[in-house]
Amino acid sequence: MEDLKKPLPYSFSSSQFWDGNDGSWSTFAIRVGTPAQTFRTLPATTGQEIWVPLPEACPNNLEVDCTKTRGAFNSLFRPNNSSSWKELGIYDLVLNQELNYSGGGLYGLEKVGLQIANSGGIELDTQVVAGIATTDFYLGIFGLGPKPLNFSNLDHPVPSLMQALKNHGQIPSISYGYTAGASYSKCV
Repeated sequence: MEDLKKPLPYSFSSSQFWDGNDGSWSTFAIRVGTPAQTFRTLPATTGQEIWVPLPEACPNNLEVDCTKTRGAFNSLFRPNNSSSWKELGIYDLVLNQELNYSGGGLYGLEKVGLQIANSGGIELDTQVVAGIATTDFYLGIFGLGPKPLNFSNLDHPVPSLMQALKNHGQIPSISYGYTAGASYSKCV
């Protein structure tokens, strides 16, 4: 009988930064595009998309720290600077409709990597990424949801990042464990 090796669970380390416009939250670094642009993002347990801020997220550029406060390591996401970007169009951002947040995102298929460059983090091509400019969602997000995404200009649904990781044998299942962290919380 053939010995089938199952992949081990993947441990995705935090960015070791505390970010947010509504508190200091533990974020996670992802790489988007070719060449890679790195962002600090918050996990989204109800979403399955990846969102990163566009230059329009800092429209007046008067706030020197806007790029950093929006979670970008070096610059905000510039899809036209990436050789792996395939634009899908502008669609509504939907994460948690009960919160009554709104905005649109510039969606595309893009290369995505987990953790900072040269960290050994997993990388996958053709993942759904939305560039955002709204302030309703301040930092980028890293969706943990398993549902596929549908777009009117594609013939088939696009697997979520979690499903794509499983399909490519990078993780054993689409389940995850996550402990939220805030810098001002006390353990008792």
